[in-house]
Order: sequence, then C-alpha cells, then structure tokens
Amino acid sequence: MDLKVSVGSAHLPNPVGVASGTFGYGSEYRDLVATDHLGALYTKAVTWKPREGNAVPRLVETPAGLLNSIGLANSGVEGFIREKLPYLRGLGCPAIANVAGATEEEYLKVVERLEETEGLWGYEINLSCPNVKAGCLAFGTQPETVEELTRKLRRLSKKPLIVKLTPNVTDISVLARSAEAGGADAVSCINTLVGMVVDVEQK
Repeated sequence: MDLKVSVGSAHLPNPVGVASGTFGYGSEYRDLVATDHLGALYTKAVTWKPREGNAVPRLVETPAGLLNSIGLANSGVEGFIREKLPYLRGLGCPAIANVAGATEEEYLKVVERLEETEGLWGYEINLSCPNVKAGCLAFGTQPETVEELTRKLRRLSKKPLIVKLTPNVTDISVLARSAEAGGADAVSCINTLVGMVVDVEQK
C-alpha cells in the first residue's frame, strides 16, 4: 500500500510523524521506536542562541495527561548542527527541524544557517513564539506578520516549509491562509494552548 504524502514538491513515506517537542531529537527514543518506519521526525525547537528554558519542575502529570512549560530549551543552532544533526542524518526517516525565535531576524538566521548543512528534509516554523518586538504577542496572532515572515523564509529555501500555527486566536483559518499566501507548503495545527477559564451554565 502506498502511503506517501505530498508536501509541496517533496514526499513523506507515510503520514505518521512525531510531534515536535515530544520526541527530542530522535536519539532519546532509539531503543524504543523503530524510526525508519516513521513518516517524519519533527525535532525539538532550534533557536539562534542556546536557551536553558524554564525552571524546573516544568512537567506535571495529571489524570488526563501531561502539562508542560519547557520554554524552548535547546542548545542553539550551532549546537544542533554539531550535536544533533549527525544523528538525524542516519535516521531511516525524514528529519524536519522546528525553528523558533524571538525576532524575525532570528528565524531568518536559523534557516540561513541550516541551509548551509545537509540532512534536513524541511522546516517547521513555530509561530507560537513571543515576538519581543511586538509586545511579546505570538508571531502567529497577526495575519500580516505570518504572511511576511513566511514569504521571507520561503526565499531562503526550496525545502518544504510547514508553518506551525498558534491556536490562541479567534479564527485560525485566517492565519492558515496568510501562511499559504506567503508560500508555505503546509500548516501544522496546533501548538501550545494557553490556559483559560470557561464559564459553563449549570442547569
């Protein structure tokens, strides 16, 4: 059975991928999962500079699952290239780097640097990151910002470009269309949910 999935002009062997942030960079699960059967491995975030992330504890188990507040902890793009990329090149499935940043320039610099390397199938652009130049609102909350950043990233690479959208908006479809207009090959829905209180009328 042919399970190939087309993303832009490229293909994944099947539609099963491990979500970014849940699978590390692959090596953490090498003794548990046969990665060569996966359609894709989406890595943890890669930022321009190393990030320690949030203070521990940052994982809390609940009866219904797991709450996390990691804070994009990672070793930065140079650490990723030096420490993680060699392993990812040897996987039996496509590797997709999750790119994050605090400014537009950081996103662009990370992709530019990764384009100088080999071994990545494509990029997943995490637009749930706080934009420090716009009052720390997530990049993905403004349609104009989504389209502009996507267009600039599209100019840097011919690899598949997947835009990871934030759910913390009124209408996520508007943002998806903005990503498409900017040249994204696909969108990823969704990233981190912000906690909220919902009043339910008791009857």
